[in-house]
Amino acid sequence: MLVPAMVKLAESVFKPLGQNFKDVNRPEGWKIQIHIGEAIYIVHKRIEQSLHSPDDPKHFECHWSLRLSFDKQMSDLKAVFVRIIDVKTHPDMPKEEQDKVVDALKGEGYLIS
Repeated sequence: MLVPAMVKLAESVFKPLGQNFKDVNRPEGWKIQIHIGEAIYIVHKRIEQSLHSPDDPKHFECHWSLRLSFDKQMSDLKAVFVRIIDVKTHPDMPKEEQDKVVDALKGEGYLIS
């Protein structure tokens, strides 16, 4: 389920910006949470980054999550939700470029919280 969300993010955000991306190599770069109750939720949280060096003003990171909701027996997938949690741009990235990054994320209906 994670791959379609990553492909959508790549095609709708990174490609139009002329960027490629990779996950960050930090402990918080990829987390999986499982919540069990009346319903079951599986949440994948990832941080992707542009391929520019972190020192490059074109560098940015996108923290996003994919949430899968199942019934208690896990026999029925009830909902899938992709959310942009945060976007961090290099402090020296021109405002115009920062706006392009944020607009690309908003343009696909993702939530930026």
